[in-house]
Amino acid sequence: MSTRAITPAWDEVLDALEYDLGQFVARLDNPNWPAPTPTFSAPADIGPIPAEYAVRASGLAAAYEAAVQRAEEQSTQLGAELGRISAVGHIAPRPGRFRVDFQG
Repeated sequence: MSTRAITPAWDEVLDALEYDLGQFVARLDNPNWPAPTPTFSAPADIGPIPAEYAVRASGLAAAYEAAVQRAEEQSTQLGAELGRISAVGHIAPRPGRFRVDFQG
């Protein structure tokens, strides 16, 4: 099998991985966005990655690692914040401390 035959497939694989990474990072930047649906699907029998894609693939791997680490840090931070909230417990409002404007 020639490198030419598998190069377009590897190009498509790396494009899909880059797209999914972009969606994942965008979700980290804005948690109000809906969870992304990954587009990557590992192709069968794609063969080894051609040398000309090694740098791109290594960069993607490092970017994924950084994004996952960021997500784990955000998850830990959120867990700590939720722990602090639950440690405070429910605080009932004090009577007479609120004003309701009925004419508003």
